[in-house]
Amino acid sequence: MPGAAVAKRYGEGPSSYEREALATPTAREVAEGLLRGAADVQTDPHTPAGCLATLGTTYCAEDSSPVGKLLIASRLAGHAAIRERFERARVEGDLPADADPMALTHYIGAVVCGMAVLAASGATRKDLERVIEMTMRAWPQ
Repeated sequence: MPGAAVAKRYGEGPSSYEREALATPTAREVAEGLLRGAADVQTDPHTPAGCLATLGTTYCAEDSSPVGKLLIASRLAGHAAIRERFERARVEGDLPADADPMALTHYIGAVVCGMAVLAASGATRKDLERVIEMTMRAWPQ
């Protein structure tokens, strides 16, 4: 399936920052790595602004197309990996005991998706850096 090949290549190329971020030592570094990596991809002058997985599924219902299904499944798998990493951080004491790994995953995911829309609408890397800084100020201590 050509869509699967594209998604795999995207995951190994532009989206490889996700794997790198998940391997960092703290949950805060994971979150910041995801945000900064997304900003790098979303504002890369050599590629279209935004994010394939976000913008490619904005108007796709899960069952509307094979490519839409694939992109959504890929995004959900990424969110599951982030949630698992945040759950581990909470167990290890890196996140407060009352931190909600699912809510934090949704929060970071929503910010990344919002940044993609901003970038596709002309926001600069500097604009996205301000969003990242504000997001990290809200991170649980």
